[in-house]
Parts: sequence; structure tokens; C-alpha cells
Amino acid sequence: MIESMVAKWAMSGVLGAPPPAGAPVGAPIPGGNGGGGGAPPAGLGMQNIIFLMLGFFVLMMFLSGGAAKKEKKKRAALMASLGKHDRVQTSGGMIGTVVEVKDDEVVLRVDETTNTRIRFAKASVTSVLHKGKGAEDVIEEAVE
Repeated sequence: MIESMVAKWAMSGVLGAPPPAGAPVGAPIPGGNGGGGGAPPAGLGMQNIIFLMLGFFVLMMFLSGGAAKKEKKKRAALMASLGKHDRVQTSGGMIGTVVEVKDDEVVLRVDETTNTRIRFAKASVTSVLHKGKGAEDVIEEAVE
């Protein structure tokens, strides 16, 4: 059974050409794959490289799309949780306390001593540095 499979492979070229009769074991086979054989068929390597590059490109697009979606969701959660008394930083570097929040803009108090307030676009808020106290906590502190 095994001999017939080996013979079939030898005939199909899988194992290479059979050694000539009387040749020592390990000697190169004339016209076989031992030693200096010819160059690989032209064109096969380039096709494989193109398919590999195409696969990496598709993978890169898939992963970057997922990261962008995650960042967008995180940004939407930040805008939704923005409230009074939060300490925030804007894209311009201004740090202030939120006094008023509207649909598309926010009023920040940037100086405590002069009570200076500046109106910013809500989209310019990049991060919340410190979550402020809720209205109930402020009322409780005023009573105490």
C-alpha cells in the first residue's frame, strides 16, 4: 500500500525524479530538485504578495473603523454627561467651571474672583477634569 503511494507520488513529481540505478544514497539527482535547480515559475510570487497586501489593507480598514466608532461613542457620552459645576478643559486650553449648558453651547466661569464667564461651543469641550457636585449636594452644603 505505502509502496504504491510512493510510486504514485514519484510519478506525479511530488517526490522528484527517482534516482538512477546504482547511484549512491544522497547523490544529487540529475534534473531533480537536489542542488542548483532552476528558478521558481515567474509571476506566482507577485500574485501572492498582491493578495497579502490586499488582505492587510482590508484588516487595517476594519480595525480603524472600529476605533473611530468607539471614540465617537465615548465623545457622545462625554457631551451627554456634561453638567453644572463640572470642571472642564476646552480644545483651546481654557479651564473653567460649567455655569450653564445649552443645546450647542456652554458657559464657563474661568475666573473665580471676578466671576468672568465665557461662552463656548459645546463641541470645544475636550475633557472633564473634575465632576461637579449635583444641585442637591450644593443645596445641602448651603443649608449646613
